[in-house]
Amino acid sequence: MGEHATSPQWLLHLIETEFYELCENHNDPNRAKHCNFFCVDCTKSPPFCDHCNSNNVHKGHQVIQVYRSSYSPGIKIPVIRTLFDISEIQPYSINKNSIIYIQQRTSKENSNGSVINQSQRPLINHNYSETNHKRKRRCESCQWELTTLEDSSHSYKFCSVECKVVSSD
Repeated sequence: MGEHATSPQWLLHLIETEFYELCENHNDPNRAKHCNFFCVDCTKSPPFCDHCNSNNVHKGHQVIQVYRSSYSPGIKIPVIRTLFDISEIQPYSINKNSIIYIQQRTSKENSNGSVINQSQRPLINHNYSETNHKRKRRCESCQWELTTLEDSSHSYKFCSVECKVVSSD
């Protein structure tokens, strides 16, 4: 990802961060911890697990919890709304909570059936055609199909924080 002059550094770091890896500090195979917390105040701090979070290393800092849905990291809307303008980003539902995805949405599989991992995120996503584009709203950055139709009162333009940041810079 290139430099984005108008985006805060913590936001760029959030987009680039890989979540849900096993914690290096708490990797007991019987009680493995996944890294799903992020510190907004620490520059280039890696994500950390709930046990690391309870150790008060980031006491007094803005710490956010990241959730996983459809193999993608997201943040609850009430939390991200206080940190970043989420207007025009499609919200999604996970366990009755509304979230905004952090990273560009991708298919679980390439056209050849192989699984796409986050480092292989394509710039233009699956199933894009002129015919579908006319009937359904798509992310302006990556062409991911948004769930609202064009006649909807919502004006979502992006599928994720990353797509909004890329589009605005």
